[in-house]
Amino acid sequence: MAAALAYSDNIYAVKTHLFLGEEQLVKTMKMAGLKEKLNPVPSLALGSQELNMLDYANSYITLANYGTTNETYFIERVEDVNGNLLYKHKKNSKEVFNKDSVFIINEMMTNTYNPAFIDYLNPTIIYLNSKISRKYAIKSGTTDNDYWIVGYNPDALMMVWAGNDMNKNVNSVYSKKIKNIRCDSIKENGSNEDDVQLAGILVNPKTGGVLALAGGKNYARSQYNRVTQSKRQVGSTIKPFLYYSALENNMTESSRFYSSKVSFVFGNKETYTPNNYSNLYANKEITMAAALA
Repeated sequence: MAAALAYSDNIYAVKTHLFLGEEQLVKTMKMAGLKEKLNPVPSLALGSQELNMLDYANSYITLANYGTTNETYFIERVEDVNGNLLYKHKKNSKEVFNKDSVFIINEMMTNTYNPAFIDYLNPTIIYLNSKISRKYAIKSGTTDNDYWIVGYNPDALMMVWAGNDMNKNVNSVYSKKIKNIRCDSIKENGSNEDDVQLAGILVNPKTGGVLALAGGKNYARSQYNRVTQSKRQVGSTIKPFLYYSALENNMTESSRFYSSKVSFVFGNKETYTPNNYSNLYANKEITMAAALA
């Protein structure tokens, strides 16, 4: 399991998903605070379903807050001109995940920039190692039309997406651009000259308060808020929740599956053939921690 996380190995993820039962990830996401209804299909383990970023951030708060949910909100308090309190946000926290298992997941997500995991693939954000000055749990995700990165510690959660509103293919250069946003800014990394959009949200996991939000690159050109209004496939960013489910069902970070090109044939004769990014495979057993990074 350790290696599966480090390389974001899709074969390991699908095998884990099928081993646990496809309903298990659906249940875990609901426990984490996701409101969107998920379909229990094999590809859910690879983030095939479209989710809203704000809703998805609720789920990640649960990991950043070591198992306690805090729903996102925008307004802390409202007062009238005389200072009389008209509204105050009421915190509604609930412990829903096992703290010990969340701790293991968060530790494994630091392997995404750990040089010790360089093997048949590099950890997914290894080139940012020199820029990361504090310890963060970080996970990236990729689809044909989307690039994601989520990073957090107990004090702050940041989620960034790049993609095309019309679901056109996006140049892979944006994979590195959004990962650098953790170290720089959306403005510096996003050109207004192409039709690729960027969106991001910064949240305090301890309260759920939204600290900053960018719904697109240029409000003058597009008022559509991609954080609150759109739904996108989330790719491998869903894997930490899958592996949390695995830890809660007697797997460990050292649990191994063989990673190679494989097709899964189901009872209805339907075949599913997942691919690894760049079509690179370990062709050996790998651990969960490597498969996640």
